[in-house]
Amino acid sequence: MEMESPLPTQNELGDGRQRGSFRGTSSGTGGGVLLTWDDLWVTVPSSGSGTGKSNGRALLQGLNGYAQPSEILAIMGPSGSGKSTLLDALAGRGASNRRQSGSIKVNGRKQTLAFGNSAYVTQDNVLTTTLTVKECVYYSALLQLPNSMTRSEKKERAEATIRDMGLQDAMKQELEDGVVKDLAGDKSVE
Repeated sequence: MEMESPLPTQNELGDGRQRGSFRGTSSGTGGGVLLTWDDLWVTVPSSGSGTGKSNGRALLQGLNGYAQPSEILAIMGPSGSGKSTLLDALAGRGASNRRQSGSIKVNGRKQTLAFGNSAYVTQDNVLTTTLTVKECVYYSALLQLPNSMTRSEKKERAEATIRDMGLQDAMKQELEDGVVKDLAGDKSVE
């Protein structure tokens, strides 16, 4: 017995012009793309007898969802909850050791999204390890603080931040992996 998908059809979703939706289109054609996923599983091999599909450790377990044309979709959750794994699966960026099953459809047609056809910005740390701590904090201040602040005000703010973080002794040190994680707020640093 085949189960009917709980996901809405294109007709049920309408034209994406519900109250509060973004009304722009990227292609100018007005059609947009309806992306749906049904019973999406992503697993990695496990050393023991894992649960889930293909006897691996399940990273995603039977997810269903959709992204409507001309609307913004927020994928939210705590660290480690699978947000990036879901985006990787939808964008066709899966690692070679990951197994993926389920259905991903674009405008109702089952297809695999290939690199170049879909994209998202990853959450990689962008702190360059060739910079010193002082340069990194200063460049961050230049990029993030409002244009209404002068360059000297931004430099003063960067120096105050270095003092507040207790990094005066490391100001001239080039960034290393541990320092990068500290500055980026990574809680996994030992």
